[in-house]
Amino acid sequence: MFSSTIASARNGLLRTTPASGAYAFAWLTEEVNRDLTRREDMLPYFEGLKRLDFQVFTTMLHYASLHSAADVLARIEAPTLIVAATRDAFTPFRLSEEMHRRIRGSELLVLPEGSHGAPMEFPDHLNLRMEAFLLRCGLLPT
Repeated sequence: MFSSTIASARNGLLRTTPASGAYAFAWLTEEVNRDLTRREDMLPYFEGLKRLDFQVFTTMLHYASLHSAADVLARIEAPTLIVAATRDAFTPFRLSEEMHRRIRGSELLVLPEGSHGAPMEFPDHLNLRMEAFLLRCGLLPT
């Protein structure tokens, strides 16, 4: 009973925290690179987070941290572009480097100073590189 009360309180807090407050927290803790993100780009993301069940979200994060696909990486034969941000706290850069080493023929795109929000920090660069990769692999019409 007590744990469900705490979970309910967390969900209420998460849902009532303004997206701008969540962004400020992420900005202060450097979960997103404040020099590379624009507040107006990040607010919809944080609005979406407010709709998540906090208990489910934290449980998923916990199990994701325990998961490893290292044993299957060497069997990947599909063209693979690994996008790695050097300041990503959720997917540490060292794990992206390890994936690159284990996936034969993979390409590693490094986004220096990027965080887990790298797609919003480097949108143009990332889009150009992904398009070039897909064209090179014959996965986009020319």
